[in-house]
Amino acid sequence: MCIVIYAIAFFMPIILRQQLKFELVAAQALSTPPYVFACVQMSIEGWLGDKFRLRSPIIIYNSLQATAGICILAWSTTPGVQYFGIFLVAGGTHSNLPTIITWQTNNIRGRWKQSFCSAAIIGSGGVGGIIGSLVFRSQDAPRYLPGLYACIV
Repeated sequence: MCIVIYAIAFFMPIILRQQLKFELVAAQALSTPPYVFACVQMSIEGWLGDKFRLRSPIIIYNSLQATAGICILAWSTTPGVQYFGIFLVAGGTHSNLPTIITWQTNNIRGRWKQSFCSAAIIGSGGVGGIIGSLVFRSQDAPRYLPGLYACIV
């Protein structure tokens, strides 16, 4: 998930400019609404997860939502539909992180084990950031299909 989060964060303005053909100022401005959507989705799912004490259905749903968004972004040719795909990707990936960390914390007993697992999740997120910064290459412009395929995987 972190690979997708970082890849989209680093390259969303580039995708909006080169693939969806928005101007520079518009691309920067249009980078914010998907994160607002992700924040709202994250808050609702956090409340639902706590109310029903279920995390795995939320994780599965978010993963499917993010995958659908990447597929829309990769194979649709209409800029508005592709922008909608960015919303799905941002909402699905950003909402999964707190859910995964909460799930891990609730299911592992012992402070040392919890600390180690939390550190492993955060550390793998850092590695995901390194990989995410490398999957969208300039020679793949304007569609960036190899980067999108890497995000699907």
